[in-house]
Amino acid sequence: WSGKENKLIDSEPKKLFTPLPVLFVTGVLQKDKKITGVYASPAYRVKKRTGLNFICTFDLRTEDPVTKWVMRGVCLLCTID
Repeated sequence: WSGKENKLIDSEPKKLFTPLPVLFVTGVLQKDKKITGVYASPAYRVKKRTGLNFICTFDLRTEDPVTKWVMRGVCLLCTID
């Protein structure tokens, strides 16, 4: 995550986790929702990615294709312990 550019970018080499700033969560109508230039990142409570630990998805701005982040397994974690 790039705080300066406010978008999802490649991480530094050999860096598995990058902190994300606090998210401002609000509602939006489906017709007003952006679908281009965003990656719907899944959020999990812990590192073990199972249906029981899944919370929801958050849209993160990106300039890269969504498939890039899907293939890399990018997600949000509430804790890395």
